[in-house]
Amino acid sequence: KTKSIFPWWEADSSSLLFQAATAALTEVWEVEPLLVREGGTMPQLSAMQQKLGCPCIQVPLGQAQDSPHLPNERISLKNLGKGIDVIFALLRNVVLQLQQQEEEAMLAAEDAGETELTKMG
Repeated sequence: KTKSIFPWWEADSSSLLFQAATAALTEVWEVEPLLVREGGTMPQLSAMQQKLGCPCIQVPLGQAQDSPHLPNERISLKNLGKGIDVIFALLRNVVLQLQQQEEEAMLAAEDAGETELTKMG
């Protein structure tokens, strides 16, 4: 019998981080990622997300033929190279999305300030 000590977890697909990762995977592999609910690390992600208070994701770097977590575990050079590219693109996408959010917030604040001035005048 298997006993789990961590609560169930699923990534928030509407989070900035999830969207940035999906875009990065699509960009690097030139195909939409298959979003599946599997992985041995997933139970720990709920604890990390709760403790850190921020969204978590699990980004695949290898494939089934890499024999993850088995005695002959490996990663092909292609998967390793693409994995590095995915992480780079993910971080770039997060920065770009944060910059866009900041610009939108500044424009909204400017609009709100102009509305206040109009009301006063």
